[in-house]
Amino acid sequence: MDCETLVTPDQGQQLLVLTPADAETHERLELLRVLGTQEFPTGTTNTPPR
Repeated sequence: MDCETLVTPDQGQQLLVLTPADAETHERLELLRVLGTQEFPTGTTNTPPR
């Protein structure tokens, strides 16, 4: 990730801007964005039967 810090003139506040450093990082962040929106049915588990 690339990070840029923007500050107010009195340096009382800061804003960190994070951007992907390369295409691979961008693709991985896009995957996280998609995975974070998936919904799974409640009451089900993926544990194998005993």
